[in-house]
Amino acid sequence: DDFTPNAITENGFNIGDVNQNRLLDTDEIWMYSETRLASEGQYTNTGRVVANFPELGSEASDSDPTNHFGFVLEVGLEKLTNGEDADFAPGPFVPVGATVSFTYEVSNDGNVSVQPVSLIDDNGTPDDESDDFRPNAVLDGSGFNVGDVNRNSLLDLDEVWQYAANRVATDGQYRNTATVIAEEPNTVDSTSATDVSHHFGATATVTIEKRTNGEDADVPTGPLLPAGSIATFDYLVGNDGNVPIEITSIVDDNGTPGDGSDDFSPVPVEGVTGFNVGDLNRNGLVDLDETWSYRASRTVTANQYTNVATVTSVHPASEATGIASDSSNHFGTLVIISLEKSTNGDDADEAPGPSIPVDGTANFEYLVENMGNVSVEFSSLVDDNGTPDDPTDDFEPAEVVDGDF
Repeated sequence: DDFTPNAITENGFNIGDVNQNRLLDTDEIWMYSETRLASEGQYTNTGRVVANFPELGSEASDSDPTNHFGFVLEVGLEKLTNGEDADFAPGPFVPVGATVSFTYEVSNDGNVSVQPVSLIDDNGTPDDESDDFRPNAVLDGSGFNVGDVNRNSLLDLDEVWQYAANRVATDGQYRNTATVIAEEPNTVDSTSATDVSHHFGATATVTIEKRTNGEDADVPTGPLLPAGSIATFDYLVGNDGNVPIEITSIVDDNGTPGDGSDDFSPVPVEGVTGFNVGDLNRNGLVDLDETWSYRASRTVTANQYTNVATVTSVHPASEATGIASDSSNHFGTLVIISLEKSTNGDDADEAPGPSIPVDGTANFEYLVENMGNVSVEFSSLVDDNGTPDDPTDDFEPAEVVDGDF
Protein backbone atom coordinates (compact mmCIF):
# COMPACT_ATOMS: atom_id res chain seq x y z
CA ASP A 1 0.00 0.00 0.00
CA ASP A 2 3.02 2.33 -0.49
CA PHE A 3 2.24 5.39 -2.54
CA THR A 4 4.14 8.06 -4.46
CA PRO A 5 3.35 11.62 -3.38
CA ASN A 6 2.26 14.03 -6.07
CA ALA A 7 4.70 16.71 -7.23
CA ILE A 8 3.61 20.28 -6.78
CA THR A 9 4.06 21.65 -10.29
CA GLU A 10 3.93 24.88 -12.23
CA ASN A 11 4.05 24.89 -16.04
CA GLY A 12 4.82 21.19 -15.89
CA PHE A 13 7.89 21.60 -13.68
CA ASN A 14 8.20 21.00 -9.95
CA ILE A 15 7.59 24.29 -8.29
CA GLY A 16 11.03 24.02 -6.69
CA ASP A 17 12.80 23.50 -10.05
CA VAL A 18 13.71 27.14 -10.37
CA ASN A 19 15.71 26.89 -13.57
CA GLN A 20 13.36 24.25 -14.92
CA ASN A 21 16.20 21.92 -15.94
CA ARG A 22 14.52 18.92 -14.28
CA LEU A 23 17.55 18.52 -12.02
CA LEU A 24 17.52 19.08 -8.27
CA ASP A 25 20.19 21.69 -8.06
CA THR A 26 22.11 22.44 -4.91
CA ASP A 27 20.08 25.53 -4.11
CA GLU A 28 16.64 24.06 -4.84
CA ILE A 29 13.94 22.43 -2.71
CA TRP A 30 11.39 20.44 -4.62
CA MET A 31 7.85 20.06 -3.21
CA TYR A 32 5.53 17.04 -3.11
CA SER A 33 2.23 16.42 -1.30
CA GLU A 34 -0.32 13.77 -0.51
CA THR A 35 -3.42 13.46 1.65
CA ARG A 36 -5.20 10.69 3.51
CA LEU A 37 -8.21 10.39 5.75
CA ALA A 38 -7.12 10.23 9.35
CA SER A 39 -7.80 6.88 10.95
CA GLU A 40 -8.34 6.33 14.62
CA GLY A 41 -5.32 6.36 16.87
CA GLN A 42 -1.58 6.75 16.31
CA TYR A 43 -0.32 6.80 12.70
CA THR A 44 3.35 6.84 11.63
CA ASN A 45 4.47 6.91 7.98
CA THR A 46 7.93 7.31 6.50
CA GLY A 47 8.88 9.07 3.30
CA ARG A 48 11.99 7.89 1.36
CA VAL A 49 13.67 9.74 -1.43
CA VAL A 50 16.30 8.39 -3.86
CA ALA A 51 18.40 10.50 -6.24
CA ASN A 52 21.34 9.68 -8.52
CA PHE A 53 24.13 11.44 -10.31
CA PRO A 54 24.07 9.71 -13.68
CA GLU A 55 27.50 10.79 -14.85
CA LEU A 56 29.26 9.05 -11.98
CA GLY A 57 26.62 6.38 -11.48
CA SER A 58 26.27 7.32 -7.81
CA GLU A 59 23.05 7.31 -5.81
CA ALA A 60 21.85 9.05 -2.64
CA SER A 61 18.81 8.47 -0.50
CA ASP A 62 17.18 9.74 2.65
CA SER A 63 14.06 9.01 4.69
CA ASP A 64 12.02 10.84 7.27
CA PRO A 65 9.10 9.65 9.39
CA THR A 66 6.14 11.73 10.45
CA ASN A 67 3.31 11.08 12.89
CA HIS A 68 -0.22 12.09 13.59
CA PHE A 69 -2.92 10.91 15.93
CA GLY A 70 -6.43 10.33 14.69
CA PHE A 71 -8.52 11.41 17.63
CA VAL A 72 -12.12 10.39 18.25
CA LEU A 73 -14.24 12.68 20.39
CA GLU A 74 -17.00 10.73 22.05
CA VAL A 75 -18.40 11.49 25.45
CA GLY A 76 -20.87 9.27 27.27
CA LEU A 77 -23.68 10.28 29.63
CA GLU A 78 -25.65 8.04 31.93
CA LYS A 79 -28.42 9.67 33.92
CA LEU A 80 -29.94 7.83 36.88
CA THR A 81 -33.13 8.60 38.80
CA ASN A 82 -33.08 7.44 42.40
CA GLY A 83 -30.29 5.11 41.36
CA GLU A 84 -32.22 3.58 38.45
CA ASP A 85 -31.28 3.74 34.78
CA ALA A 86 -34.78 4.90 33.88
CA ASP A 87 -34.47 5.30 30.12
CA PHE A 88 -38.06 4.20 29.60
CA ALA A 89 -41.31 5.27 31.20
CA PRO A 90 -42.63 5.06 33.80
CA GLY A 91 -39.31 4.74 35.66
CA PRO A 92 -39.33 4.59 39.46
CA PHE A 93 -42.56 5.49 41.25
CA VAL A 94 -42.08 8.30 43.77
CA PRO A 95 -44.69 9.78 46.13
CA VAL A 96 -45.79 13.24 45.08
CA GLY A 97 -43.93 15.75 47.24
CA ALA A 98 -40.97 13.44 47.86
CA THR A 99 -37.44 14.30 46.73
CA VAL A 100 -36.22 12.77 43.48
CA SER A 101 -32.44 12.40 43.15
CA PHE A 102 -30.73 12.61 39.76
CA THR A 103 -27.19 11.29 39.23
CA TYR A 104 -25.23 12.09 36.09
CA GLU A 105 -22.20 9.98 35.10
CA VAL A 106 -20.05 11.50 32.35
CA SER A 107 -17.52 9.19 30.70
CA ASN A 108 -15.01 9.45 27.88
CA ASP A 109 -15.80 6.99 25.09
CA GLY A 110 -13.24 8.44 22.64
CA ASN A 111 -9.46 8.12 22.56
CA VAL A 112 -8.27 11.53 23.81
CA SER A 113 -8.80 13.45 26.98
CA VAL A 114 -11.56 16.05 26.79
CA GLN A 115 -12.71 18.97 28.83
CA PRO A 116 -16.38 19.01 29.88
CA VAL A 117 -17.75 22.47 29.16
CA SER A 118 -21.43 22.12 30.03
CA LEU A 119 -23.98 19.75 31.49
CA ILE A 120 -27.59 20.93 31.25
CA ASP A 121 -30.88 19.32 32.24
CA ASP A 122 -34.02 20.45 30.41
CA ASN A 123 -36.11 20.10 33.62
CA GLY A 124 -38.78 18.15 31.79
CA THR A 125 -39.63 21.02 29.40
CA PRO A 126 -37.70 20.36 26.19
CA ASP A 127 -39.27 23.33 24.41
CA ASP A 128 -38.64 25.81 27.21
CA GLU A 129 -35.04 26.67 28.03
CA SER A 130 -35.96 29.20 30.70
CA ASP A 131 -36.13 26.56 33.43
CA ASP A 132 -33.11 24.49 32.38
CA PHE A 133 -30.62 23.85 35.16
CA ARG A 134 -27.02 22.76 35.59
CA PRO A 135 -26.44 19.79 37.89
CA ASN A 136 -23.81 20.26 40.57
CA ALA A 137 -20.42 18.61 40.24
CA VAL A 138 -19.71 16.09 42.99
CA LEU A 139 -16.38 17.39 44.30
CA ASP A 140 -13.60 15.84 46.30
CA GLY A 141 -11.89 17.59 49.19
CA SER A 142 -9.61 19.51 46.82
CA GLY A 143 -12.32 21.03 44.67
CA PHE A 144 -11.90 18.64 41.75
CA ASN A 145 -14.65 16.46 40.41
CA VAL A 146 -14.60 13.24 42.38
CA GLY A 147 -14.09 11.36 39.12
CA ASP A 148 -11.06 13.43 38.09
CA VAL A 149 -8.64 10.88 39.50
CA ASN A 150 -5.43 12.62 38.43
CA ARG A 151 -6.86 16.12 39.07
CA ASN A 152 -5.84 17.52 35.69
CA SER A 153 -9.30 18.99 34.96
CA LEU A 154 -9.53 16.77 31.90
CA LEU A 155 -11.88 13.86 31.46
CA ASP A 156 -9.45 11.09 30.73
CA LEU A 157 -10.24 7.78 29.07
CA ASP A 158 -10.56 5.79 32.28
CA GLU A 159 -12.49 8.40 34.28
CA VAL A 160 -16.18 8.87 35.09
CA TRP A 161 -17.13 12.28 36.39
CA GLN A 162 -20.07 12.65 38.75
CA TYR A 163 -22.81 15.28 38.93
CA ALA A 164 -26.03 15.45 40.96
CA ALA A 165 -29.33 17.32 41.22
CA ASN A 166 -32.76 16.79 42.72
CA ARG A 167 -36.37 17.96 42.44
CA VAL A 168 -39.66 17.54 44.26
CA ALA A 169 -41.85 14.92 42.59
CA THR A 170 -44.96 16.27 40.92
CA ASP A 171 -48.11 14.43 39.94
CA GLY A 172 -47.86 11.97 37.06
CA GLN A 173 -45.30 11.03 34.46
CA TYR A 174 -42.09 13.08 34.28
CA ARG A 175 -39.33 12.85 31.67
CA ASN A 176 -36.21 15.02 31.60
CA THR A 177 -33.21 15.00 29.31
CA ALA A 178 -29.61 15.87 30.15
CA THR A 179 -27.06 17.00 27.59
CA VAL A 180 -23.28 17.12 28.09
CA ILE A 181 -20.83 18.94 25.81
CA ALA A 182 -17.07 18.34 25.89
CA GLU A 183 -14.16 19.79 23.91
CA GLU A 184 -10.76 18.55 22.78
CA PRO A 185 -8.53 21.21 24.39
CA ASN A 186 -6.06 21.63 21.52
CA THR A 187 -8.47 21.80 18.59
CA VAL A 188 -11.60 23.02 20.39
CA ASP A 189 -13.52 20.39 18.47
CA SER A 190 -16.52 19.37 20.51
CA THR A 191 -18.75 16.39 21.08
CA SER A 192 -21.99 15.89 22.97
CA ALA A 193 -24.23 13.20 24.40
CA THR A 194 -27.74 13.09 25.83
CA ASP A 195 -29.65 10.74 28.08
CA VAL A 196 -33.25 10.72 29.22
CA SER A 197 -34.64 9.62 32.53
CA HIS A 198 -38.14 9.06 33.83
CA HIS A 199 -40.08 8.87 37.05
CA PHE A 200 -43.74 8.83 37.99
CA GLY A 201 -45.17 11.01 40.75
CA ALA A 202 -47.60 8.70 42.52
CA THR A 203 -50.74 9.91 44.30
CA ALA A 204 -52.46 7.22 46.34
CA THR A 205 -55.79 8.99 46.93
CA VAL A 206 -58.30 6.58 48.41
CA THR A 207 -61.99 7.43 48.87
CA ILE A 208 -64.70 5.91 51.01
CA GLU A 209 -68.46 6.30 50.93
CA LYS A 210 -70.33 4.84 53.89
CA ARG A 211 -74.06 4.19 53.72
CA THR A 212 -76.59 3.13 56.33
CA ASN A 213 -79.45 0.99 55.04
CA GLY A 214 -78.65 2.27 51.57
CA GLU A 215 -78.68 5.97 52.53
CA ASP A 216 -75.72 8.34 52.29
CA ALA A 217 -76.39 9.55 55.82
CA ASP A 218 -73.54 12.02 56.28
CA VAL A 219 -75.67 14.37 58.39
CA PRO A 220 -77.77 13.50 61.46
CA THR A 221 -80.31 12.21 61.93
CA GLY A 222 -79.97 9.80 59.05
CA PRO A 223 -82.60 7.08 58.62
CA LEU A 224 -84.97 6.43 61.52
CA LEU A 225 -84.67 2.79 62.53
CA PRO A 226 -86.55 0.98 65.28
CA ALA A 227 -84.34 0.20 68.26
CA GLY A 228 -83.58 -3.52 68.22
CA SER A 229 -83.70 -3.81 64.45
CA ILE A 230 -80.61 -4.37 62.27
CA ALA A 231 -78.72 -1.49 60.67
CA THR A 232 -76.71 -2.48 57.58
CA PHE A 233 -73.58 -0.50 56.73
CA ASP A 234 -72.13 -0.51 53.22
CA TYR A 235 -68.62 0.84 52.57
CA LEU A 236 -67.68 1.76 49.00
CA VAL A 237 -63.93 2.26 48.54
CA GLY A 238 -62.60 3.97 45.40
CA ASN A 239 -59.39 5.36 43.94
CA ASP A 240 -59.08 9.05 43.02
CA GLY A 241 -55.29 8.91 42.64
CA ASN A 242 -53.16 8.05 39.62
CA VAL A 243 -51.82 4.62 40.57
CA PRO A 244 -53.37 1.33 41.74
CA ILE A 245 -53.49 1.05 45.52
CA GLU A 246 -53.53 -1.67 48.12
CA ILE A 247 -56.02 -1.38 50.98
CA THR A 248 -54.06 -1.72 54.20
CA SER A 249 -56.97 -1.26 56.60
CA ILE A 250 -60.60 -0.29 56.82
CA VAL A 251 -61.86 0.36 60.35
CA ASP A 252 -65.19 1.55 61.81
CA ASP A 253 -65.04 3.38 65.14
CA ASN A 254 -68.38 1.83 66.18
CA GLY A 255 -69.68 5.20 67.28
CA THR A 256 -67.00 5.69 69.96
CA PRO A 257 -64.33 7.87 68.35
CA GLY A 258 -62.28 8.11 71.53
CA ASP A 259 -62.30 4.39 72.26
CA GLY A 260 -60.47 2.07 69.89
CA SER A 261 -61.26 -1.06 71.89
CA ASP A 262 -64.61 -1.64 70.15
CA ASP A 263 -63.53 -0.71 66.62
CA PHE A 264 -64.31 -3.28 63.96
CA SER A 265 -63.33 -4.04 60.38
CA PRO A 266 -66.08 -4.47 57.81
CA VAL A 267 -66.13 -7.68 55.82
CA PRO A 268 -65.23 -7.56 52.10
CA VAL A 269 -68.10 -8.35 49.77
CA GLU A 270 -66.56 -11.20 47.81
CA GLY A 271 -67.09 -12.19 44.22
CA VAL A 272 -67.26 -15.74 42.99
CA THR A 273 -63.49 -16.25 43.09
CA GLY A 274 -62.77 -14.94 46.57
CA PHE A 275 -61.65 -11.51 45.38
CA ASN A 276 -63.50 -8.39 46.38
CA VAL A 277 -66.53 -8.02 44.14
CA GLY A 278 -65.13 -4.70 42.92
CA ASP A 279 -61.73 -6.13 41.96
CA LEU A 280 -62.58 -6.45 38.28
CA ASN A 281 -59.17 -7.64 37.10
CA ARG A 282 -58.51 -9.68 40.26
CA ASN A 283 -55.07 -8.20 40.93
CA GLY A 284 -55.65 -7.41 44.60
CA LEU A 285 -55.31 -3.66 43.95
CA VAL A 286 -57.96 -0.96 43.74
CA ASP A 287 -57.45 0.34 40.22
CA LEU A 288 -58.52 3.77 39.04
CA ASP A 289 -61.83 2.57 37.63
CA GLU A 290 -62.78 0.21 40.47
CA THR A 291 -65.01 0.50 43.53
CA TRP A 292 -64.59 -2.13 46.23
CA SER A 293 -67.40 -3.06 48.61
CA TYR A 294 -67.39 -3.92 52.30
CA ARG A 295 -70.28 -4.56 54.69
CA ALA A 296 -71.11 -4.70 58.38
CA SER A 297 -74.21 -4.54 60.58
CA ARG A 298 -75.24 -3.79 64.15
CA THR A 299 -78.31 -3.94 66.33
CA VAL A 300 -79.90 -0.51 66.48
CA THR A 301 -79.73 1.16 69.86
CA ALA A 302 -81.93 4.03 71.00
CA ASN A 303 -81.23 7.63 69.99
CA GLN A 304 -78.71 9.20 67.64
CA TYR A 305 -75.83 7.07 66.44
CA THR A 306 -72.88 8.33 64.37
CA ASN A 307 -70.03 6.10 63.35
CA VAL A 308 -66.99 6.91 61.21
CA ALA A 309 -65.17 4.57 58.84
CA THR A 310 -61.51 5.16 57.96
CA VAL A 311 -59.66 3.50 55.10
CA THR A 312 -55.88 3.58 54.55
CA SER A 313 -54.02 2.60 51.41
CA VAL A 314 -50.56 2.32 49.93
CA HIS A 315 -49.08 2.18 46.44
CA PRO A 316 -46.59 -0.68 46.87
CA ALA A 317 -44.05 0.53 44.31
CA SER A 318 -43.68 4.07 45.65
CA GLU A 319 -44.94 3.59 49.23
CA ALA A 320 -47.22 6.58 48.68
CA THR A 321 -50.04 6.40 51.22
CA GLY A 322 -53.61 7.62 51.36
CA ILE A 323 -56.30 7.92 54.02
CA ALA A 324 -59.97 8.85 53.91
CA SER A 325 -62.90 8.84 56.32
CA ASP A 326 -66.66 9.08 56.05
CA SER A 327 -69.33 9.25 58.71
CA SER A 328 -72.81 7.82 58.67
CA ASN A 329 -75.82 8.35 60.93
CA HIS A 330 -79.02 6.73 62.01
CA PHE A 331 -81.51 7.30 64.79
CA GLY A 332 -82.75 4.41 66.93
CA THR A 333 -86.42 5.08 67.58
CA LEU A 334 -88.32 4.11 70.73
CA VAL A 335 -92.12 4.32 70.48
CA ILE A 336 -93.38 4.20 74.09
CA ILE A 337 -96.68 5.70 75.17
CA SER A 338 -98.03 6.04 78.74
CA LEU A 339 -101.66 6.29 79.91
CA GLU A 340 -102.64 7.49 83.38
CA LYS A 341 -106.39 7.27 84.11
CA SER A 342 -107.91 8.84 87.20
CA THR A 343 -111.43 8.73 88.67
CA ASN A 344 -112.63 11.95 90.24
CA GLY A 345 -109.01 12.97 90.47
CA ASP A 346 -107.95 9.78 92.21
CA ASP A 347 -105.34 7.41 90.65
CA ALA A 348 -107.58 4.45 91.41
CA ASP A 349 -105.48 1.61 90.00
CA GLU A 350 -106.65 -0.72 92.81
CA ALA A 351 -110.25 -1.45 93.97
CA PRO A 352 -112.30 -0.11 95.55
CA GLY A 353 -111.25 3.35 94.40
CA PRO A 354 -113.16 6.50 95.47
CA SER A 355 -116.74 6.15 96.91
CA ILE A 356 -119.38 7.85 94.77
CA PRO A 357 -123.16 7.99 95.59
CA VAL A 358 -125.38 5.94 93.36
CA ASP A 359 -126.46 8.12 90.48
CA GLY A 360 -123.57 10.44 91.35
CA THR A 361 -121.11 11.44 88.60
CA ALA A 362 -117.81 9.76 88.12
CA ASN A 363 -115.34 11.94 86.21
CA PHE A 364 -112.60 10.09 84.31
CA GLU A 365 -109.45 11.86 83.23
CA TYR A 366 -106.98 10.28 80.81
CA LEU A 367 -103.41 11.59 80.68
CA VAL A 368 -101.56 10.32 77.60
CA GLU A 369 -97.77 10.83 77.63
CA ASN A 370 -95.01 10.01 75.10
CA MET A 371 -92.23 8.18 76.91
CA GLY A 372 -90.24 7.37 73.76
CA ASN A 373 -87.75 9.47 71.78
CA VAL A 374 -89.74 10.38 68.67
CA SER A 375 -93.00 12.14 68.11
CA VAL A 376 -95.88 9.76 67.48
CA GLU A 377 -99.23 10.04 65.80
CA PHE A 378 -102.18 9.56 68.15
CA SER A 379 -104.42 6.88 66.66
CA SER A 380 -107.00 5.89 69.31
CA LEU A 381 -108.05 6.10 72.97
CA VAL A 382 -110.83 3.66 73.94
CA ASP A 383 -112.49 2.90 77.31
CA ASP A 384 -114.10 -0.56 77.69
CA ASN A 385 -116.92 0.95 79.80
CA GLY A 386 -116.46 -1.72 82.44
CA THR A 387 -117.31 -4.57 80.07
CA PRO A 388 -113.97 -5.87 78.84
CA ASP A 389 -115.62 -8.74 77.01
CA ASP A 390 -118.21 -6.60 75.27
CA PRO A 391 -116.75 -4.03 72.87
CA THR A 392 -120.21 -2.89 71.80
CA ASP A 393 -120.42 -0.34 74.62
CA ASP A 394 -116.82 0.90 74.40
CA PHE A 395 -116.45 4.64 74.14
CA GLU A 396 -113.79 7.16 73.20
CA PRO A 397 -113.12 9.83 75.82
CA ALA A 398 -113.49 13.39 74.66
CA GLU A 399 -110.26 15.22 73.93
CA VAL A 400 -109.55 18.18 76.16
CA VAL A 401 -108.76 21.09 73.86
CA ASP A 402 -107.65 24.66 74.48
CA GLY A 403 -110.35 26.55 76.37
CA ASP A 404 -111.78 23.54 78.20
CA PHE A 405 -109.89 24.36 81.39
